[in-house]
Amino acid sequence: MFFFLSKLASLLLLPPGIFIILLGLAFLLLWRGRRRLGLGLGLGCLALLVVLSLGPVADALLLPLENAYPALDQASLAPGLEEGVPVVVLGGGSVDRSPEEGFHASLDPEAQKRLVYGAGLASRTGRSLVFSGGVVYPGKGVESEAEAARRFLAREGYKGRVELEDLSRTTWENAAGAARRLGVRRVILVTSAYHMPRSVLAFRRAGIACLPAPTDYKVDRTPASLAWWLPSMEALRLSWKALHEYLGFLGYLVKA
Repeated sequence: MFFFLSKLASLLLLPPGIFIILLGLAFLLLWRGRRRLGLGLGLGCLALLVVLSLGPVADALLLPLENAYPALDQASLAPGLEEGVPVVVLGGGSVDRSPEEGFHASLDPEAQKRLVYGAGLASRTGRSLVFSGGVVYPGKGVESEAEAARRFLAREGYKGRVELEDLSRTTWENAAGAARRLGVRRVILVTSAYHMPRSVLAFRRAGIACLPAPTDYKVDRTPASLAWWLPSMEALRLSWKALHEYLGFLGYLVKA
């Protein structure tokens, strides 16, 4: 039930759903003769779309998430330090039946960046690598993210110890699956920097302490160019990611 409600909340409260709802209400008000209220709601919807499409706004939404945990100091992770603590990489999406994979599942760029970073970290420190990612929307012949990760690691010649968790659909289930299968009380957690606060919360509620190892940063740490102040789909996409994380974090607080 929580999975269904979380997906419904994202659909209704985040773009484009929220814009569709607001515009629908605006047209309804206009049809009912509430011209001023309808126009005001429509213009407010347009203003919200423009604001969320601005690069500096997207950066302002993402930075608190990305700065919540510092980048991992890998020099502190000598091979013999805290032996038995695995590197856990959270999935970040896949493309099913991708032609370049022979019509098998392929990790999307975000998931692949997490895996590359985590695999390198595990290899350098002699730790086991765990990838967690299942199938969000099951269907005939649909492969899990974990299977796509297995194929990617095999193709890249990765030689370290690997364990795959292929049942989880959400970050909360990533944590529950890790707690159930790994039998450890502490992990080195790898995910996108903006996704780390929600991930750490989920793992802590599952009884697993985390050493955060964020990667896949989205915000440029250089002054914004003039073009970044103009509305763009990229900025809107990043705003959506940030808002999705805030909504998900709130949902996990309520659930816990």
